[in-house]
Amino acid sequence: LWTAATTLSSGRPVHYRCDEKQDWYPDIDDIRAKITTRTRAIVLINPNNPTGAVYSADLLEQVIRLAREHDLVVLADEIYDKILYDGNKHIPAASLADDILFMTFGGLSKNYRAAGYRAGWMIISGAKHRAEGLIEGINMLASMRLCANVPAQTAIQTSLGGYQSINDLVVSGGRLCEQRDLAWKMLNDIPGVSCVKPSGALYL
Repeated sequence: LWTAATTLSSGRPVHYRCDEKQDWYPDIDDIRAKITTRTRAIVLINPNNPTGAVYSADLLEQVIRLAREHDLVVLADEIYDKILYDGNKHIPAASLADDILFMTFGGLSKNYRAAGYRAGWMIISGAKHRAEGLIEGINMLASMRLCANVPAQTAIQTSLGGYQSINDLVVSGGRLCEQRDLAWKMLNDIPGVSCVKPSGALYL
């Protein structure tokens, strides 16, 4: 999705390495080596699709330091932020700094199993003075081109403020946790195949 969106916007996506031996964490040195004067932002998907990694505060702070050093926006895709296993905690990237620009993305489709509702949100925080033109453009686009899905808008309030059934699904014995465990075991039982146990999200 991020690759396609960047390409459709006439940008050039540059992928950074995530290291399987380090629980699929991004390789900070690889990111640093790929930043040029044309780089505009760093995308963080946390919890990660497709690796299932959940990033530590230390890793997030290293990425933030890179963004600060090179004056980059951090695009934080946090749509899986409630799908966490084995007591893992999600740390919102934007909670760790207020001097760089963050654009954080969330929605109902994953945590609330509401794919197709097309109900999501974007939060702009941190150095918002750097994004005045962008915010104006987004507001204009939203006013002219986006049509709110009214039933889904109501569902957002109910979902966020209501009973969080996702918590029952991700604990030991919960459906998502059991499916994660079974799929992980079956893959690792195949000779020659290894799979890191996901800490979050819906993928192996």
